[in-house]
Amino acid sequence: LARADGDLAARREWLGRNEADGNPRITTRLNFLGEGDLEPHPKFSNLYVVEAREGATPRALAPDFESLGRAPGGPPGAESGPAWSSDGKWIFVTGRLTSGQSEHPDRLQTNDLIRISADGTQRQSLRVLPGHTKSAPVVSPDGRTVAFLTSEIAKEGYAQAGIGLWSVDRAAAGLLDTKLDRSAGHLRWGRDSATLWFTAPSQGDFTLYRASAKTGSTEAFSARHTGMTAYDI
Repeated sequence: LARADGDLAARREWLGRNEADGNPRITTRLNFLGEGDLEPHPKFSNLYVVEAREGATPRALAPDFESLGRAPGGPPGAESGPAWSSDGKWIFVTGRLTSGQSEHPDRLQTNDLIRISADGTQRQSLRVLPGHTKSAPVVSPDGRTVAFLTSEIAKEGYAQAGIGLWSVDRAAAGLLDTKLDRSAGHLRWGRDSATLWFTAPSQGDFTLYRASAKTGSTEAFSARHTGMTAYDI
């Protein structure tokens, strides 16, 4: 009989059962507290590409200890998924590549916009808007501009989510000034590649907005007391 206060054999059996149940658990992590339990081991969100045919083998695009598709501190499945370019040659995602990285993943507060070729042979970290987290990239229909959600790390916990823009002409990435004091979400491009659609919470509602990708001028497209949380163009 396994007992903590039994003889040597009983104590050994008791310790063996605890070990099989993960007690004690040893960790060297700083962020070891989860939602409902401890998380002593780090988790990484990988990214795979698979051909749209039966029997195709998925191919990993993040072979190292990298998390792609998540904002720092965000839960798995948060609004940070990858986006394909219109020509199908590139995938845009947010995360951090291990190349040149010396910090422990738990200490990282920022991330990058990353461009990966569809075959996984080219990976480029587009270090845009330092001091901001990036998530949920969307590529314009003409393939020339990537919009993404961003917020300031210095205001973590209460920063509003704004809209960042990066273009293939290598012009400096910047924030779109929508002049709204609301957090943007659910980004979509208009078919003309000149307008952006998004939702923002306001007094218990979720309003649908359209903004110029050039000037940031914004107009509302849904009535008050409307919860617009899912839509398509």
